[in-house]
Amino acid sequence: MQILVQNAESSKYFKGDNEWIQSADEALDFEDVPSAIEYCRKHNLSGVQVIVRSNDGSDDLRLQVY
Repeated sequence: MQILVQNAESSKYFKGDNEWIQSADEALDFEDVPSAIEYCRKHNLSGVQVIVRSNDGSDDLRLQVY
């Protein structure tokens, strides 16, 4: 399972250091959902969602970050 941050408009994933990429496999993988949300809030990332991605990618859970 991966916990990722995705730009809701561009669908790019957060890699770190203000870098956004297309590949979920190369994105920054957070330890847990609260850590991902806190990171977004602390760094003022807006228009993003936290993605909880299953191992096979079939059952993603998407959480909007406000």
